[in-house]
Amino acid sequence: MLKEVALGFGGLGAVGGVGILSGYFGRPVLEIVGLVSLKGRDVAYTIKAGGDSKRLVCKGQAGKFASLKLEKEAVDYSLKAKLICADKDEDPDLGKNPLTHAFSSESVTVTCKLDSFMGTAQTVGCSSTGKKLSLTEGKQSPNASIIVTLS
Repeated sequence: MLKEVALGFGGLGAVGGVGILSGYFGRPVLEIVGLVSLKGRDVAYTIKAGGDSKRLVCKGQAGKFASLKLEKEAVDYSLKAKLICADKDEDPDLGKNPLTHAFSSESVTVTCKLDSFMGTAQTVGCSSTGKKLSLTEGKQSPNASIIVTLS
């Protein structure tokens, strides 16, 4: 009888432990699988290009997806593009719809696409046609950015 009671408590302890772990690991796993929406959540992007790596955290807005936008920096002949945070109504899939910017002065295109997705931690790789890329941090507030420079 004592053996059955001990096994019963041990079994419940094991079940309780699984419940505790699922609360800790459950949501990230569901985000990766796509069963939980990232709408309104902060997303930390790691931007990689030409051996450089920078981090950009995009704050989530209620009812919107935190994503990235690639736009030109100042003038076209400077060969700089800027990655900034942008709020989107639709789920931004940077794997299927990469960000691109074409520089007309040099006939060069910068492309940034999703390399890895781990829920709210995502890695984006940037590349260009025929030019080397480097990354620098733009201004931090109110709108943080990463500057992509071609050389």
